[in-house]
Amino acid sequence: MASSYPDVMPSIWSQEELNDADGLAPERELAFGTNLAAEGRGKPQNRTWLPLATAPSSAICVSSSTRQNWESVNDVDPIPGVTHRFHHLYLA
Repeated sequence: MASSYPDVMPSIWSQEELNDADGLAPERELAFGTNLAAEGRGKPQNRTWLPLATAPSSAICVSSSTRQNWESVNDVDPIPGVTHRFHHLYLA
C-alpha cells in the first residue's frame, strides 16, 4: 500500500488510508451488502464482485458509476463511454 497512486497522490496519503482501514471495515461491509442487494434488483450504482471459488483466501472488488472523492479533488476526468470504474480491491 505504501506505493499506491505514487504519481497522483502525496506520499502520506497511502499511510493515512492504511491507518484508517480498520475503522472503515464496518462501513465497507454495510456498503458491500447494499451494493449486492441493488445488483440483485438490477439497479446498481456500484457493482460488487466476489470470487466463485471457495478457497481459504477471499477477494472482493467494487466498481462505481460515480466519481470518487480523490478523482474530484484531483480533477480526474472520466473516460468517455466507460460506465463504471474499478475502485476497490481487497484480498485476504
